[in-house]
Amino acid sequence: MRPAPDRVLDGHDVARRVRDACLPLVEEQAGAGRRPTLVVVRIGDHPAALVHAEAWSKEAATWGLEVDVVALPGDTPAKKVVGVLRSLGRDRAVDGVVLARPLPEDLNERALQETIPPAKDVEGVHPETIGRCVLGRPGLVPSTAGAVLRLVDAAEIRVHDAHVVIVAGPDAPVLPAGLLLGRRDADVTLCRPATADLAHETRQADVLVVEAHRPALVTADMVKPGAVVVDAGVNAVPDEEREGRLRLVGDVAFETVCNVARAVTPVPGGVGAVALAVLLENVVRAAARPATDDAGPLPLFHY
Repeated sequence: MRPAPDRVLDGHDVARRVRDACLPLVEEQAGAGRRPTLVVVRIGDHPAALVHAEAWSKEAATWGLEVDVVALPGDTPAKKVVGVLRSLGRDRAVDGVVLARPLPEDLNERALQETIPPAKDVEGVHPETIGRCVLGRPGLVPSTAGAVLRLVDAAEIRVHDAHVVIVAGPDAPVLPAGLLLGRRDADVTLCRPATADLAHETRQADVLVVEAHRPALVTADMVKPGAVVVDAGVNAVPDEEREGRLRLVGDVAFETVCNVARAVTPVPGGVGAVALAVLLENVVRAAARPATDDAGPLPLFHY
């Protein structure tokens, strides 16, 4: 059974709204002599990294942003990659820098991401970016967590006093969403995928956010009727309609959960689409930083 359209929380529609709200600022900056500029650093030729770099570049072009892809060989030493990232960090013509993943196995992803200055960390993964989120300071918003907020807002659910349950592993990009929703006076519960009696916890949620990368972890009987469900998981599973092919699914049993929930994000076409829009919004906002002091206060996202 195909889910009712009004139960599907369309990420592409939300992403378009984010873009449309930013376009006047992009044109204003272009009129002042320079368009916001994103640099994508790709190391090696892993198919997924190629897809990410191409998707970011194509979408950024629809925003009217300048985009440059720096492609490095897969055997580039870490020291040279660090040098490239530091050079981009010093370049005032560059507003945002992002690493296309996955990286070659011999490179430390976290260490390289931390080389990108927080003022240009448009994906929102630098410890200082997360720290600003924890403290409620203005700054660039972690893109996945920001996507969750945008989707919850689009579902038009009252967050104040709502019970939010987040099911995620310890390093999941979605985790800062709990802090952001907590600052809106939601009551937030964090669960592991292996939490004892997980279904009991999830059934309490007015807003259920999942990023466990386990197909069909959340089934219809685990969802409170009328809840908003945000599925940030991505899994490749065999395609039953095309032998030998794979298809993408989330962590939520989408078709059946749609019969219970008020709104559910699809995979693909949900959190990922909005996270990319938030990343590009970060580029636009980073371009508005003070021209004389990269370390100064950023007139950006307020929590």
